[in-house]
Amino acid sequence: GLPPEAGEEERGVFRGEGLMAHPEAVEVLRARFLALRPRFVLTFPPDGINGHPDHVATSRYVREAAEGLRLVYFVRPDGPWPVTHRLRLPEWALARKLRALAQHKTQALSVLAFMERYPERLWTESFFVVGAEGLKEGPWW
Repeated sequence: GLPPEAGEEERGVFRGEGLMAHPEAVEVLRARFLALRPRFVLTFPPDGINGHPDHVATSRYVREAAEGLRLVYFVRPDGPWPVTHRLRLPEWALARKLRALAQHKTQALSVLAFMERYPERLWTESFFVVGAEGLKEGPWW
């Protein structure tokens, strides 16, 4: 759950249950993609990067909704998906990333454990651009 200081304002129709229980998310996502017309869509790989059911559902729903769009998966460098793009974060981006991670207080211990095991992965992000081959240092866009 969310910390008490998060308040009780509306958080969307998918609040409370796991995302797997809401396949209607595909249509919500499809409508957003049609409205925003992104050049690419970043999501988890099909395994959810860590097997978490909400991550797996997110990946599935995004892939279904993003048909015809360029897909990019956020991947582990040692995972089953090949790294096609590696991006070293500049200092300002790392600071923003750490501030964002700090907002997930319910996951603070797992984030700390991750930082202890893989400190170099804090400033280096790994991606698989669907359809790309080889490794490129820097952004895919």
